Amino acid sequence: LVFEVRSDEVSSMLLEDGMPISKLDFFWSQKPDIIYGQGIGSNYQGQIGPKPAKYFKKNW
Repeated sequence: LVFEVRSDEVSSMLLEDGMPISKLDFFWSQKPDIIYGQGIGSNYQGQIGPKPAKYFKKNW
């Protein structure tokens, strides 16, 4: 599960420690054809600690 949070730099909203910022509900709808993982070049598989989104990689 990947949850990315990015500032829109426009809002005047102030986030404070412990403030809830989202709610996530999920369920299985069907079995996937391809499972997320190293075999398909997945970006976050096996990472330790936070990792920037591919959006922020240079030379794109």
